[in-house]
Amino acid sequence: MTQDDLSIPNSDEISPADIHPNANLSEASLRNANLSGADLRGADLQDANLTAADLRESLLTGADLSNADVEDADFTDAHLENADLPADFDTDR
Repeated sequence: MTQDDLSIPNSDEISPADIHPNANLSEASLRNANLSGADLRGADLQDANLTAADLRESLLTGADLSNADVEDADFTDAHLENADLPADFDTDR
């Protein structure tokens, strides 16, 4: 499997079934996307637009969200262990 096989198109129509661990989603536009329960372990989400995305109960262990726009994103009960979070990420969400 190549790195391109792990990429998905930029779209808010993405569902958790479209996502795979270690996916390359850098710079992806996932504004308002429903990713609740998605397995995003080890995913590259650098510079991604996750504005108002639903990431409830998602697995983000080891994911790289550096410089991602997470304004109004819902991380309720998301697994963020060892994730690289944006500098302005509010850990009290």
